[in-house]
Order: sequence, then structure tokens, then C-alpha cells
Amino acid sequence: MKARGGRQYDREELRNEREKSLLSQYFSAKFLQLLRSSPFGFTLVELLVVIAIIGVLIALLLPAVQAAREAARRSMCTNNLKQLGLGIHNFHDKFNSIPSLRSGRYASGPWACNGFLLLICPYVEQETRYNAYYNANFPDAWNNYDWVKGSVPVFWCPSDANSSKPAPTANGLTRNSYFGSLGDTIAAFQEDFHTTRGFFSGRMQRLGSGTAADPYRLNLITQSFASISDGLSNTAALSEAVTAESENSTMVKSGFAYDTSVTTPNACRALSTDRISFLSGTTVTSYGRGTNGFGDGRSPSSTFSTVLPPNNVSCVYSSSSNTTNPGWAIGAFLTATSYHPGGVNVCYGDGTIHFVSDTVDCGNQGFNLSTTTTGFALSPSGHREPSGESPFGVWGAIGSINGGESKSIDH
Repeated sequence: MKARGGRQYDREELRNEREKSLLSQYFSAKFLQLLRSSPFGFTLVELLVVIAIIGVLIALLLPAVQAAREAARRSMCTNNLKQLGLGIHNFHDKFNSIPSLRSGRYASGPWACNGFLLLICPYVEQETRYNAYYNANFPDAWNNYDWVKGSVPVFWCPSDANSSKPAPTANGLTRNSYFGSLGDTIAAFQEDFHTTRGFFSGRMQRLGSGTAADPYRLNLITQSFASISDGLSNTAALSEAVTAESENSTMVKSGFAYDTSVTTPNACRALSTDRISFLSGTTVTSYGRGTNGFGDGRSPSSTFSTVLPPNNVSCVYSSSSNTTNPGWAIGAFLTATSYHPGGVNVCYGDGTIHFVSDTVDCGNQGFNLSTTTTGFALSPSGHREPSGESPFGVWGAIGSINGGESKSIDH
């Protein structure tokens, strides 16, 4: 036995150590020789395989990322609708009235055309805007005023990129994604009317006449929660609509088709086969959703109806061919639309939010409204609304405030 470094080694152990050292040197030399004789990097086949694998992973991951982002945007949209619904309730607590669909004064005629969103501004942290509107003596809100411009995120759906952009008009007004329910009414497209079927009332009673310096005086006729005999939890109050990128929009979700022969929902729906754009040759109006700003209370800028399914066509029908000012149209199908896959968010009268599918039951889409004139209208050409139970199925029942229907959507 010999001592080395404080440890005892016999001959057998020394032999084993030498053999290990020789093997290690041998394999190290072989490995270096192999490295020197082999080319570095991937072959073309290996590179293509790696690229293909990466492509598959991206293809699998991207839809999931997009779905997660849309879920977040839809959640923000839902929260905005909740805030507006709460604003309506706070307004009602103070005035015992649902905000009038139209208010203000029109300098040259018997119409008040400012929207209900202006009235609830104090209840959604926009009191400064309302105060400026009040101090200006309620002028037409689609004109060039600072209080109808700028950032109001509570009025915008994050899924609609255009909603946060200034309106495509000379004044560049602030747009809105959220619209008030007219129920199963077929509205006069622009001028004043009164619906007895929807959550919002648009009636303005003329008390006297005057000049531009002394405008027409209007008595606002509104309704309270007590007017909604079907119940707040069964009745739509607000929904959404995609804002138009430009005036004269040819896109189904944001534009209006104009046809003098459209008197049924089915005839309106036939003006688009893909629910993306109108058929070639279809006349469109100069109006588009959101092109006149959130302060405009006229039908295309502030309302929707529960007649055609969500994300379907909006149409104007009339015996007139005046598409630049369709205010005298006999009626309009104003459809709720969104970029949320499969449907739209709806705020009910009790403030709860529900998602209504594109496939919701809409009843008799062949119902001819040209022969149904029940209801009162100030517009010379009027509007159309059914009476009793809605002919437009579950969707119509959700919109009507006093139809007495027992239909509902399972949520």
C-alpha cells in the first residue's frame, strides 16, 4: 500500500485509474475528430420541419389570443352598458321619468333633436358636458360645440375601433356605440314621433310657433318605469350598433339601405346575402351609424328596434327618392349590430346585461308594416308599430314594453 495525497491506493486501484484516463482521452479525441469531420447547422429538411412546427404552433395559439382579447373587449363593453343603465336609473330617481329620446330646441322648426345620452351625462361622470349644453340653452348638438367632442370612453364599445374616432363630418363630433330601444316599432327615420312600444319615448308636443330667434316651444312627453307593464327585467333598454367608417356606408352593420318597396323585414334582409355589405346597386342613405355624434337624438343616431335579428340589415322604406334627407321616410328597420361574435350585448330595464344571439327567434319576418298604422306620429309620414303581442317573436317581445308576452330568452 502506498499513500498519495492522504489516501491509500493499492495496485488494482491505480490500474483502474489509468484505464479510465486512457478511455477518456480516447473518446475525447474521437469526439473532436467527429466534430471536425461533420458539418455544423441544420439540413434543409430539418429547417423546413422546424418552420412547419412553429407555424402550426402559431396557428393554434393566435385564435386563442384573439379570443382572449375579444373577451376582454366584450367585458369592457358590458361594463359601459351597465354604467349607462345605472345612469338611466339615477336620472329616473331624480325626475321620475326615463330620459326623453329627444330634447332641446331646434332653431327653425317644431322638432327637438338632441339625444338621450346628453341627458344622462351628469350620471356617467360627464357633468361638465351637460352644464355647457345647459348654459348654451340646449342648442342642436350636432353642430360645432366643444361639449360634443373629445374622449368619452363610456360611450364606446372597444370592439368597434371606429367608435373612438371623431365622426366623419366637418365638425368631428364624438360618436356613440350605444343606442336606445324603440321596441318592435318601425320608426320614422329621422323626424319626431312617439312610440308606445319601446323603452324610450320620442314624442315632442308642440305648444306654439316662433322664429329662429324665438324657437318653437316643446313639451317633453316621456314615460316612467311604471309605464313598462311587461317588467323592467323583461324589457330591452339599450343595445349597440357598429359605427360607420364614413357617410354613405355600404356595410350592413353600419349603413342604411334605401328602397322604396321594402315594407317587410324579409324584403329588407334580401338586400344583403352575406350580412357584410349590401347587394351591388343598392342605394344607401347619406346617414351612417354614429356619423352625427352622440348628441344627435334622431333615429339613425340613437335608436334600434327589435324587429330584424341582431347583426342584420338596416333599411329605410319610403315613396320618396330623397336619400340625402330621408327624414320623411315612412319607416326604418334599425338593427342592433356589433363586432362581438354571434350577437349583441343588451342592457335590460333593470340594468342587467344579457347577450342576445344572432339566431334569436324573430317571429313573422313577412309581417307587412305598410298596412299597420297603429300609434300616434307627429311626422307627416308617421311610423309603424304593432299592437298587443309582438309579431316578431322573442326578440320583439323583449323590445315591447306592454305587449303582455310570456316569451323570454334563457340566460
